[in-house]
Amino acid sequence: MMDSNKVTILIVGQRDESQSDLTDIIAREETFEVHQVNNWQEGLSLSNNIKPDAILCDESIPLSDVLNACKRLRDNPGVMSTAFVLLAPPDSIEEKEKSLEAGIDGWIDRSEPPSLMIRKIKSWLRARNLY
Repeated sequence: MMDSNKVTILIVGQRDESQSDLTDIIAREETFEVHQVNNWQEGLSLSNNIKPDAILCDESIPLSDVLNACKRLRDNPGVMSTAFVLLAPPDSIEEKEKSLEAGIDGWIDRSEPPSLMIRKIKSWLRARNLY
């Protein structure tokens, strides 16, 4: 956590209208400090600097890249306990299994109400004693 009163959230993905809406929803939560990058190169670099409490990755990034980045982050002591969440459910059971094996904590379905999305994020943070 950068600010002792806020939880640091890093969103990784190409910024488009739907992500902008989601970012706005998450940023409205007063206890969240939100950072956003467009790709994993920026995401890995920034995560080493800010040590986010949660990383949210949208579907604009190929799943194989997300899983590789997640594995790298899980090997980094500074961010290994970070909650790692996909902003769309994987398409198949096999992809869901691979995601969980790589260290993904879960996923959010954008069709869910914003209040449920926020509650899910807080739940993953609570599991790590961060919220």
